[in-house]
Amino acid sequence: MPKRPNRLNLDSSLVEFRILESMAAGPIVITRRIDRFLTRQPLTWDGIGVFFVKDGKIKEWSGYTIRVQR
Repeated sequence: MPKRPNRLNLDSSLVEFRILESMAAGPIVITRRIDRFLTRQPLTWDGIGVFFVKDGKIKEWSGYTIRVQR
């Protein structure tokens, strides 16, 4: 299987992921972050990500929105 590049193809001039806080307990990782997409119609997503990690890889992920700004 060909390797996929580590980037988002969003027709964007800038994509920024800012981690505000992170914590871990066993295989669970929780991050509070702000994602910014500067496109023709900019979008800022403020939220929480919850990850289940197994063998060093994310196996499950859920995102919870606090605020979206357009």
